[in-house]
Parts: sequence; C-alpha cells; structure tokens
Amino acid sequence: MGKKMEVDQFAEFSSAVLRALPRDLDKEMAQKWIVDQDDLAKVLRETLISTSQPQNDYFTPILDAAVPTWHQQTLAKYRKLAPEWRVPATIAVCYRVRAGFTLKTHAPKFGPCYDQFKYLQGWDFPDEPTKECLVFWIPRLVPNSISKTHNEQLQFLGEIRQRMDLPKHHMVNFGKVAMDAGLIFAHYKATGERVPFDCYWIRTDTCSTDGDRLGLGDFDGDGLHCDDWDFDGGRNDDLGVFVLGVEELGS
Repeated sequence: MGKKMEVDQFAEFSSAVLRALPRDLDKEMAQKWIVDQDDLAKVLRETLISTSQPQNDYFTPILDAAVPTWHQQTLAKYRKLAPEWRVPATIAVCYRVRAGFTLKTHAPKFGPCYDQFKYLQGWDFPDEPTKECLVFWIPRLVPNSISKTHNEQLQFLGEIRQRMDLPKHHMVNFGKVAMDAGLIFAHYKATGERVPFDCYWIRTDTCSTDGDRLGLGDFDGDGLHCDDWDFDGGRNDDLGVFVLGVEELGS
C-alpha cells in the first residue's frame, strides 16, 4: 500500500476535486448527494481508488478525465446523451474491458446470476470471450427501444448514432452476451443498480446453433436471468436494447 498524503498534498488534492466537480448537475441529483453523503463518499472513494490501484476485474469503469485524449470527443457525445436517459455525471459511461471474459465460466463468479447460470451450461451457443477494448456504454435501456423487431431496433440505434454524430462503428449491434453481462455486473458492483430496470430484458448479438437469440434481464433478487427465443421478428413490450460503442485496443 502506498504512503498516505501529507496535509499540504491533501489540501491541493481537495481543491483539484472541487474544481473538477460538474457544474451541470441537476438540482434533484445534487440534493440526493447532499442528503446521502455516505453514498457520495463511497462513490468517490471507489472511483478514485479504481484508477490508482491494479484491477483484477475484467470490466473497470473509467473516469471521464482518464479516457484517452483521442476518445474525448466521443466521450463528450455519450456524456451529452446520458442525462436524457437519467444517468448522472457521477456514473461511468466508459469501461476498460480485459480479454477472456465468458458467460458460462466468468459471469457466475463476477455477479449475481440466477441459479449461477447452471441451467445454461449445456446450451449450444458461441460463448465468445471479450476482447481488449474500451466500451462506451450508457447503463440504461434505450428509451423507446421496446416493442420493436430486431431490425427495427438496429435501425433505431443507427438513428441515434447519426443524430449524435458518433463513429460509424458505434451502435451497430447489441453486443455479445458475455460483454453485455459483464457490463451489467460491473455497473451493479459500482452503483448497486440492477439494469435494465423493472426486470426488463435486452437483446444480444449471440444466437444459439438453433438460431434462437439470447437475451439478458429480469435482474431481480434472484440474480440476472438469461433466456433464448426465436423472436427476431417479434415486438415484445419488455425487450429493448443497450447502446454500445466498442474501441478495440492493440489492433
């Protein structure tokens, strides 16, 4: 463990944190942090320490200031979109993802899975491991993305990408099931939020060998659920999508 800060350094550090606080926080969110100062202290501690200590997790939230310079313009566009979906500036919208995370092996060890995902160990689907990457991700079901077919949801994401003038390779898919599960659990560990809210579901890009598409959701006290259905042409009123923008590293 490193040495503790001296008094003078702590004063400088406190001033730096104060200067960096967002000035565009809405009144309700600001009041929440004023009332819940214990939660505020926890979030600040976990966020600040996460960037200064080695991480063993496959998914690590990145402070806005720590996002590489060449991705800051992209970050600003996701950060602009986030408040529209009621995501405060204190919640990360960029994650550092390590290679090798899978749904069957790693997800049950990383977060609360229904029945520890024992029931899907025999399912025949490509459990593609994550790649080294940065992922821009807003931890909310995309508003108005439910009750749409697979193709309609892809088109809807494309409209958002165009409106926000994001890179062409962002929001072009729903994410592989392992990636989506890892992001859900990383966000849960950081905030305690179980997304998607209200036990909704998300489509993923992963399909079984029978052609059924895997979904994740119903994240309740029993854990995150996974299921598969043959309904790409269907419109379900509890099935939406996430937005993802993936920047592979080392390629």
